[in-house]
Amino acid sequence: MKQTVIVFIILLSMFTFAVTISGCKKKDPEQQTNEFRATKEPAQSVLGKAYQKAQGVECQSNLSQLRQLMQIKVDETRDESGEAPTFTSLSEIGAPSSVTKCPISKKPYTLNEGNRVTCTFEGHENF
Repeated sequence: MKQTVIVFIILLSMFTFAVTISGCKKKDPEQQTNEFRATKEPAQSVLGKAYQKAQGVECQSNLSQLRQLMQIKVDETRDESGEAPTFTSLSEIGAPSSVTKCPISKKPYTLNEGNRVTCTFEGHENF
């Protein structure tokens, strides 16, 4: 049992070292700035796929927070007739700027009729 654990740790260390070495290639500055640009193409590497997935989860989280904040503001400002107000921007509801843009495309989220917050990045329409 101990030998299996030791062999596993050695193999894991070797794999980590190999991944680190392969990721340390020198890149020109233009390539570095465009490395994580918004793209519709799926990532090729495992790390790239994990990065894109994490950004998608962050976008979903941002939208969820904004929708919850929107619901709170709508409930607070409903008039006597029960009509919900219509907001024209996310700044009207007091949304922090850190959650008002898609983490991938860096474009601001849109506020549709009916106070629905959406992302315009392809693949995020159903978030």
